[in-house]
Amino acid sequence: MLKGELKKKKILETAEKLFFEKGYQGSTVDDLLGMLQCSKGSLYHHFESKQQILTAICLNKVTDAFTAYRNEDTNQPLHAVNRLLYYALPVRKGQEQFISTLLPLMGTVDGDIVADTFVQAEEQLFCPEFKKLLGELRDRQQAFYNLDALPELLFGTYNYYMKAILTLGGSCDTAQLPSAVSDLLRAIRFMFERCLDLPYGSMDMVLLDEVLYTLNHARLLNSGEQPRQE
Repeated sequence: MLKGELKKKKILETAEKLFFEKGYQGSTVDDLLGMLQCSKGSLYHHFESKQQILTAICLNKVTDAFTAYRNEDTNQPLHAVNRLLYYALPVRKGQEQFISTLLPLMGTVDGDIVADTFVQAEEQLFCPEFKKLLGELRDRQQAFYNLDALPELLFGTYNYYMKAILTLGGSCDTAQLPSAVSDLLRAIRFMFERCLDLPYGSMDMVLLDEVLYTLNHARLLNSGEQPRQE
């Protein structure tokens, strides 16, 4: 890895740690410079703003998620579709610290920029693979659809639900969160199974318990409490 790439990697790793510890809105460029022990000129050589740093962190998360998907053994197209959609949803175990950074931003300008970053990155990385897999399912007569634009429309709608789940995690009352997230996940599954004429119950991309576990732990981290280990 080149020297400039190593410096950029260190900036992003340090910034992610800072945003988690102090919150994105509570962190300043000076805080980051102090942790990096570098000058503003050195930082701005790689990133123009704090917001651009957060965007780059999000892009890395999407890239890492797609790499994790590609490293799985997914020989069956339907199983591969479920695993792809699992990794396309950032609210999963192992991402609690990152999600805790995002939740307070939902509904803000920075939060909208982050959501748009996810959508664009996932459209670039995940959507072509998603379209290919649905084409394989159709060729095998395991899925049925006539509109060639349907896969892209479905994936775009899935990204809308992703943002909705994050928004709920940041704003929904704790007592109401399980039913609200459950309704969204049921709607996602219903959409895929009906639009693709798939068997009932064939879409199990992510379990409700895992989404709630991730959101609740992220919220505890934001409150300063230590989540119980499971």
